[in-house]
Amino acid sequence: MSVLKYFLHPTLNNPAHEDYRKASIFVYTSFVTCLFLIIYNIYFLFFEWDNTLKIITNLVGTLTFVLGFVYFKYSDNLKKSLSIFMIMCYPSSLISIYHTGGIFSADIIWVALLIVSAYLFINITIGSIISAISIIYLTILYFMDTYGNPAFKNYIIENSSTHNIFTFGFVILLMSSLLISFNKVLQRTNQKLETLKQEQIEELQEKIKEKTEELNLLRKDLAKDFHDEMGNKLASITILSQSIGLKMDIGKSEAEIKKLLNTIEERSIELYHGTKDFIWSIDFKSDYIDEWFIYTRDFGEDFFEKLGISFYSSSDIKQDSNLTFDTNVSRQLIYILKEIMTNTAKHSNATQTNLQLLLLQETNEIDIVFSDNGNGFNIENIQQRGINNIRERIAKINGKLDINSDKTTGSVFKIRLPLQHNYKL
Repeated sequence: MSVLKYFLHPTLNNPAHEDYRKASIFVYTSFVTCLFLIIYNIYFLFFEWDNTLKIITNLVGTLTFVLGFVYFKYSDNLKKSLSIFMIMCYPSSLISIYHTGGIFSADIIWVALLIVSAYLFINITIGSIISAISIIYLTILYFMDTYGNPAFKNYIIENSSTHNIFTFGFVILLMSSLLISFNKVLQRTNQKLETLKQEQIEELQEKIKEKTEELNLLRKDLAKDFHDEMGNKLASITILSQSIGLKMDIGKSEAEIKKLLNTIEERSIELYHGTKDFIWSIDFKSDYIDEWFIYTRDFGEDFFEKLGISFYSSSDIKQDSNLTFDTNVSRQLIYILKEIMTNTAKHSNATQTNLQLLLLQETNEIDIVFSDNGNGFNIENIQQRGINNIRERIAKINGKLDINSDKTTGSVFKIRLPLQHNYKL
């Protein structure tokens, strides 16, 4: 097999190449043909030495075949090299037919073999052209035999018995080898297709399993967040309402009752916004980074404007960029940024805040940076300021949190996250 591959161009001698199988079969059959032609020529030179015309015809045909075969070795284009090979071998076959009995010549089978090879190895167009030319040529020979008397029959009677045995015997052997080779290729192809089909089924099953687990985890997280965001606040409102009733029963002052009512109002507003965030986070649009940034920016502007704190924002990611987060990331980020903003408003005494979204194309990541010009805090005591909850959420989405805080310059929270693969709607 290594000897046969020697006659293949390095480009075609690659199992991954689309024409590798065809090229291998062609080399195999051509190599066998070359061996036959050598034996064929030796026989006629020693045992039919007086048949000069046949010997010359054989040598010319063999030479063109070998030259075509050599050209094939140095060409990396299967169709082009085979087309040139056919052009070189076809005329000599037609000449041989004329000199070895015309329409009665056994060499017609060589033309038939070339036609079959053209259909199999090149394309239907080349095969059809050679077929049409062959039919026209044989029709001309028929009329020549009928009306011109070029002695085709006499040649067959006198010279063709040995030639016919060689020709038919070899062509039958060659066609058998060709069909066997194609049958093996077909079997291997079917096996590969079956293997590929099984691999695709297994891959699909694995993806379904992963998505099922992902959905189950998402449902679990949604239930927890719903409990945290809604359940706790509803319970708080219920307790406060009961407290008001008790205070009214025992004659508490109007100021105390009003304070409780204000607290209920605050909890109700928080519950409204929490519900709004929760519903938006399960919308598919929330996975788009540009949509998430607009939503978070709008919240920041409204939140800090009411407190008299300046809020600025900027993003490297253009609208309709179709960059996305993985599932569940945007929801966690909403809660993380709101926690940071709320802590800033409560504890930093800042007059200015800034939200930045930075795209890191080299690593396919993004940085979300929130900063303020407040009085900073001691990072060692951050457990008291809700940072632990933020860290837990960031860990859930495979992100990284970096915090810098200084009493003179304020605080900077930087969150780094991986991006999902890009896709278009």
